[in-house]
Amino acid sequence: MLSPARQMEFLKLLRRMEESTICQVVMATHSPMLMAYPGARLLRLTKYELEPVSVEQTDHYKVMREFCADPNGFVEAVIDEWKPHRRDDDRF
Repeated sequence: MLSPARQMEFLKLLRRMEESTICQVVMATHSPMLMAYPGARLLRLTKYELEPVSVEQTDHYKVMREFCADPNGFVEAVIDEWKPHRRDDDRF
């Protein structure tokens, strides 16, 4: 996975490749930053087909939006979801 700084550099590379008119890029990514490339055609793999999707409709965008809105609250909520069910005789 590329760091955010490297993703920004990759966006610049994508633009240079596009301007060359001799390249076509097919990419699989979880990065909302890369998915937001102007003019990108995004497809989501469903059980039955590939369907067009906007960046804002992707799960990865939604998760990152929630995280950026409240990083501490997001992390706490994720950790709290994991709490195992305790029995009275459990020590941990």
